[in-house]
Amino acid sequence: MDGSFWGGTERIHVVNRSPDAVSFIQITLRVTKDKETWEPYTLAERGLHPCSEIVFDPAKLQLTELGDDATSPLTDVGWDIESLHFIDRKGQLWSRTERTLTKSAGRSGVGDADGDTGAVTPDGPPQIKTVEPCGSDA
Repeated sequence: MDGSFWGGTERIHVVNRSPDAVSFIQITLRVTKDKETWEPYTLAERGLHPCSEIVFDPAKLQLTELGDDATSPLTDVGWDIESLHFIDRKGQLWSRTERTLTKSAGRSGVGDADGDTGAVTPDGPPQIKTVEPCGSDA
């Protein structure tokens, strides 16, 4: 997986151009309610098939604070994508930022919410599309 991602006011995209599936996808969003303080929230997805793209509509994403059951729409706050983490078919954890793709030690950071303020959850299933080129064509 090249782990490409991008976001904006319209959609959050994660692309897997590899011929192998990836798992334990975590997207860290920086969220601000006051335009001064930015807090980390995690949007998690179980996995992504080979040669596919997952698309999240921010209008269908809800913020949940840790320890609180109340939710609020992501569209009510300012947000940006900070990083993406995933595990490849060999069990290797990868971290992607806007500029880098790096191997991470073990599986730390995946599946835990250390440092997170809360979670981002979809109201329904995200849109998944097939992408081309893929694998050795990419």
